[in-house]
Amino acid sequence: NTNIRPSSRDPRGIAHSRDAMREDLLRALDTLYHQQDEDARRGADKWLSAFQKSVQAWQVVDSILHDPSSPAEAKYFCALTLRTKVGAASTTVVALIAGG
Repeated sequence: NTNIRPSSRDPRGIAHSRDAMREDLLRALDTLYHQQDEDARRGADKWLSAFQKSVQAWQVVDSILHDPSSPAEAKYFCALTLRTKVGAASTTVVALIAGG
């Protein structure tokens, strides 16, 4: 259903199951790629940006990338998210080593 918006749950919040976050992610991607309503698309983009910065993203991304039934657009987004998170983590480690 292309009219489904991502839930209002903040992806950086706590106490959200991986499955619930996964469903929210898939809804947000569906909204971003298939919705005609610009406000809905902007909301989905904002949610997705926050999701990419969340700690929970690691597990959700991993589950989508390992699920053969995940949509290609979700796998692509998750691969980009993983690349960004690994790059940020390695930059942090290098800074810690250099400063220590």
